Amino acid sequence: MKNRCAFIFFAFFPLLIRAQPSEEKLKHRYQYTYYKYKFYGSFDFVRLAGVGFEYRNNPFFGIDCQVGYVYPNGLISRGDFSANDYFNMKGGFISFTAKKYFGVRKHVYIGFYNAFHYYGYNKKWAFPGVDYPYYGDDSRYYPPKELRDRRTFSFTLSPCIGGVINIKGISIEPYLAVGPEFTFSSLSVFEQQKSGNPAYAYTGFPYNYSASTAQLNVVCGIKIGLCKKPTTIYSSRYYIKKVKIQIRDIHRDIINLYRFKAISAQQLDGYKRFEANAFINIKNYSRKSVNDTNYLNNAIIQSVQDIENYYKTNFKR
Repeated sequence: MKNRCAFIFFAFFPLLIRAQPSEEKLKHRYQYTYYKYKFYGSFDFVRLAGVGFEYRNNPFFGIDCQVGYVYPNGLISRGDFSANDYFNMKGGFISFTAKKYFGVRKHVYIGFYNAFHYYGYNKKWAFPGVDYPYYGDDSRYYPPKELRDRRTFSFTLSPCIGGVINIKGISIEPYLAVGPEFTFSSLSVFEQQKSGNPAYAYTGFPYNYSASTAQLNVVCGIKIGLCKKPTTIYSSRYYIKKVKIQIRDIHRDIINLYRFKAISAQQLDGYKRFEANAFINIKNYSRKSVNDTNYLNNAIIQSVQDIENYYKTNFKR
């Protein structure tokens, strides 16, 4: 049975060689497009909205800059959980995101989201401090609420993930970042409600105090924008197929030599290993951030030359 399969393979191998697709068909099959410049508007379902710009100097890396507005009473504020004065605040922010793209089409990324916020409110009722307090189920022992002003500066450093869909120059990008937000706040208190908690003493008004804390920051939203200057890239399969087309005569000659017992099975296996290593090198080249067309075309030229030299050295008489 094994000899029969080998006979069928060798009998039809010349047809398989001739059936290799043309370079134009390969390009059409394995080409992908990414955009070097993108301008967009963004909306975060928690409390941010803004505009931004992204630049990608190659398919693997991007830098995203964004400025915008911290808006009060976001969609998440309607949920049933304690957030103290978190959704009272409004202000502005600026963010920078470093992105590492991966996958065949380089449309999915992971990265780090860095943001600076300045926000606050005037004359809002909230519990003391800047955290999200929970004092038990008995409201009689809650501390007194304060009527106060708050001004906060904060810094966020969060891992993020996202994906990009490009449709004829329009980009749609859902994204998520979750990480710590470090806040530094100043507060002015004008009035306190009465409380059954004896641990809180009333003082003269107005009085000022400051506080700092670390809290969880969640950014979950979508960016929609316009893309400029599309750039075409090709998957490693395109370059491997291209090498196979260029060395098909060599490959056919070596197979024929083996068929007519001019070379041994060990020699044939040695050639196949050498050929496989050339393909592995091309895959490794395609994963590097410098995988522009010229770089990978040079890799193809070098791989073909190496295979030709191997053939001349070991098989050419």
